[in-house]
Amino acid sequence: MPQSDSTPAAFSVFDYFDYRRCLDDYFKYRKSLNSRFSHRSFALKAGYKSSGLYIQLVKGKLNLTRKMLPGFLKAMALNEVESEYFGHMVNFSHAQNAVARQHWFDSMVPMLPPRTKAVAMDQKKYYENWYHVAVREALAILEIGDDHGSLADFIRPPITPAQARASMELLDNLGLIRKDSKGHWRAHDAIVESTTDLGPLVIHAYQESFIDLGKAALKQYERNQRNIACFTFSLSDEGHKRLSLKVDQFFKEVSELVRSDIGMNRVCQLNVQYFPLSRMPGT
Repeated sequence: MPQSDSTPAAFSVFDYFDYRRCLDDYFKYRKSLNSRFSHRSFALKAGYKSSGLYIQLVKGKLNLTRKMLPGFLKAMALNEVESEYFGHMVNFSHAQNAVARQHWFDSMVPMLPPRTKAVAMDQKKYYENWYHVAVREALAILEIGDDHGSLADFIRPPITPAQARASMELLDNLGLIRKDSKGHWRAHDAIVESTTDLGPLVIHAYQESFIDLGKAALKQYERNQRNIACFTFSLSDEGHKRLSLKVDQFFKEVSELVRSDIGMNRVCQLNVQYFPLSRMPGT
């Protein structure tokens, strides 16, 4: 059976930190090898009856429990090390706080192949400091070879030349920048999407850092250099859904504007924060 673009050419549990995406790709991989492979045939091997359970797990409607885990490990024919890693991955995905997530992440990393381990740590580092993103965007504006001082001076709030150098080394390791024919560093792709499996472990800290920068911008910049507004309101369940879709659509429009822009001369940050100020219904 020919493989689609979304079908992995090979499968390894060590390519994942999110067990739901791991299960999704596992099924696609097995299906690409054998068209008769199905959710029902997997269920029989795993020792449960519902053929829809697999889909519910992948979509996040159910969680993989400790009781169910041994059957899944058996049906996937994972060896001892792979099984241990998969179990840690389930715990990492279900962790309820940053301390627990960090614990399970630290348990998984030593089990990764060297290259995968290096990439995972670099991805984590990328989101740990706000200025890595700013440095990458600045390279679309400046003509920077190895002049880390000029790059550091361009960023606001200022960073040190040493931080600029370390940031460029990290971006280079991740394949996010490369030198052009003139020896200047440029972003490899136009925009980085936050699709990392590490999820809340790094994304929450990343978002917090930009929220803090937004607070500082109130005093740092004049009104004609920034646009910050607050709006408090009441909503129904339907209104909440509609507003969430509007926010998603707005970011898509911003993304298209950025992609089509020319003559860039500044690096900017856009934060949209939407959260409850009251008890949630049913709680």
